[in-house]
Amino acid sequence: VITPEQVMKKYGADILRLWVSSSDYSEDIRLSDEILRRLADAYRKIRNTYKYLLSNLYDFDPAIKSVPYDRMLEIDKWILSRLSAVIKAVEGHYEAYAFHKVYRDVYGFCVYEVSSVYLDILKDRMYTFRADSPERRSGQTAMFEILSSLLKILAPVLVMTSDEAWSCLNFSGKPESVHLERWPEDNYAKWHNESLDQKWSKLIALREAVLKKLEEKREANQIGSGLEASVVLASRDQSYKKLLVDNREILRYLFIVSNVEFKDEPVSESDVDAAIPGAIYVEKAKGEKCQRCWNYSEQVGSNKDHPALCERCE
Repeated sequence: VITPEQVMKKYGADILRLWVSSSDYSEDIRLSDEILRRLADAYRKIRNTYKYLLSNLYDFDPAIKSVPYDRMLEIDKWILSRLSAVIKAVEGHYEAYAFHKVYRDVYGFCVYEVSSVYLDILKDRMYTFRADSPERRSGQTAMFEILSSLLKILAPVLVMTSDEAWSCLNFSGKPESVHLERWPEDNYAKWHNESLDQKWSKLIALREAVLKKLEEKREANQIGSGLEASVVLASRDQSYKKLLVDNREILRYLFIVSNVEFKDEPVSESDVDAAIPGAIYVEKAKGEKCQRCWNYSEQVGSNKDHPALCERCE
């Protein structure tokens, strides 16, 4: 027998609650140290997502500094579309008493869309743009909505963690406890955008293919970080080429590289990547490393007053 006291002493009460909610009670309920260790690891990933979001909201009050939805950057609108889908799905799971699906959907959203994709891409903007720039405030607006919504929808499961994180979230008119809050306001109609979801699923598939190529170059010791790389994309598919060209301004941030260029066609058919209708080539980035943002640029050194900075940081 494993007693609740044993679990709470080793892992804390929230892990015990997480185990209960993650268990599909239509089947046999299992409990072991291995199951608890896996849940503790999942809990840490959710908690670390909260901590990262909080660390970027220290100077943000949504009542004063929020960016209106129609002026937000497209990637910020995309993550809100994904968030709205999660909120709607989780609401249905709670109403159906399918608590294990609540855990599954929120965990997947935190680990993949938020941490692995969105926050990874967002780092450059949050750390290098001017503090009160519309671009940084747009990212903070999205991060605030993500964090406040996740805390509310997981409050019945991670009771103490949600309240602890809520106490660190500072904004005007905040209730003392997350448990005094209502369910996230229904922004599904405003945020949900099917065409945006479809477009970004293609861009993220491209990102994953590029990251794979970058990792191959890294393992071959041809580059260090991704910012040492310049990516060249080529495709014979006209609609895919249009997607790339239309989004050329965001691709370097999407891949976290210093430069992205285009070729009319792949060098050979064997170069075409299995994951996308095109080819990906990775080259060494030209220019010098900017000492502020670490991107490589041929403009570094061209300004006498700021010789160590690229044109963007200057």
